[in-house]
Amino acid sequence: FKQRFAQVTNPPIDPLREGVVMSVAMTLGKKESIYKVSEKGARLIHLESPVLNSNEMERIASYAEEENGGFAQGTISTRYSLSD
Repeated sequence: FKQRFAQVTNPPIDPLREGVVMSVAMTLGKKESIYKVSEKGARLIHLESPVLNSNEMERIASYAEEENGGFAQGTISTRYSLSD
């Protein structure tokens, strides 16, 4: 059996792994070691996309309140002067 180089193709990614590889989902928070099981390691915020609307931003801001988890956070401006 002999194949030429042009005939060899990569197999498609199987459906089980495709969701992980092609996903834009992300988590916010400090990731602990997988070998240490602790409550601090479970304190993550899961996002379906890194692009957020105003409602999602408000929900994340509410997590700073102690009764909602007390996540330390800050806001960084990405605006710059047009004269720059």
